[in-house]
Amino acid sequence: MPRIGESTPGFDEPLGLLRACHRRIAERLDLLERLASYVVVHGSDESASAAARRVLDYFDRAAAHHHEDEEEDLFPMLRKTRGRAGWDDRLPDALDQLAREHPLLGSHWAKLRPVLIAITRGQWVREFRCDDLLRAYRSHMSLEEELVFPLADRLLTDAELQRLGSSMQRRRGLDAKADAGSRNREDSAEGASVPAVGDLQEGQSVRNPGRTGGGVTSGPSRS
Repeated sequence: MPRIGESTPGFDEPLGLLRACHRRIAERLDLLERLASYVVVHGSDESASAAARRVLDYFDRAAAHHHEDEEEDLFPMLRKTRGRAGWDDRLPDALDQLAREHPLLGSHWAKLRPVLIAITRGQWVREFRCDDLLRAYRSHMSLEEELVFPLADRLLTDAELQRLGSSMQRRRGLDAKADAGSRNREDSAEGASVPAVGDLQEGQSVRNPGRTGGGVTSGPSRS
């Protein structure tokens, strides 16, 4: 997650933007994990509702586009780089595996989404299990971070990176003249009304603005 004063990559740095999206997904996964424990004790209170809304806002919008960025643009580009200096024979199988995992991630999310919606409405939830989603997403992103993205850095030309960034920009409905702030509004606007995840020690709760008790979200951040 970018720190204060650290700029978020724009579409002229598409691989940096994909990595930034991973950081945001990881942040929401951490929040989701804490939320699952929190609601067992505190129920669907105001803080739980805010945390659930933050997770929903991101996974309903930006995360879906992230999968499309990979399946429709990055992965096909990488498949065409066979034979270039820096090629790794593990890449095709890795891309096949990652493409197969995207529908599975979507299935896990579809099962969890109604629970989060119920929490945003202050409703009591009978069961809140997110382990499958957490495990699948973390494993998926690990393979991309450790193998695919470093190979993309080595294999893709400047022209290909430009095409990748332009496609990602069009997918979000942003024109070519959008500035750095508007380029990333999809990923940042969803955090405007909800506090971001703070740095927590295990077992520590996070606070909701305006409340004096424990909560699930806290601290400003720049998405």
